[in-house]
Amino acid sequence: MSQVDVARLRKSLEGSEAELYREGRVEGFDWASKIAEAPQLKRLWKYRQDADEYWTAHFHEENSSIQWSHLGPIGTVIAAIVSDDPEEVEPNEISEFFDDAIGEENVTLYDEGEFMRGFFEGAIEAWEQAVSMM
Repeated sequence: MSQVDVARLRKSLEGSEAELYREGRVEGFDWASKIAEAPQLKRLWKYRQDADEYWTAHFHEENSSIQWSHLGPIGTVIAAIVSDDPEEVEPNEISEFFDDAIGEENVTLYDEGEFMRGFFEGAIEAWEQAVSMM
């Protein structure tokens, strides 16, 4: 395979990931605006603040040396949304949240790190907008 072919494929992959992120961001903003409860959004916002430089590692597990809980990196973020005590969240609660927030028909998106990063960041953006208006 030539360098030109590799560059073309890399650009194609980057475009696909950017599109997943954009789709996730729209879904997350909509979820936050129309479905989410304020405590859920506040917990997500706080989790993002506390995660700091580790935030992106949640969505690129293969590049991370972090030891995640039994819920995995994305499940860990969802656990922070659904409970004040994320350590007590069970895997079925993660599935229920995902099905309610994004829809059972979109279950494959759970494994798309860029979609999920966009979803969470879109929800955080909606929360920050709401807080600024209160």
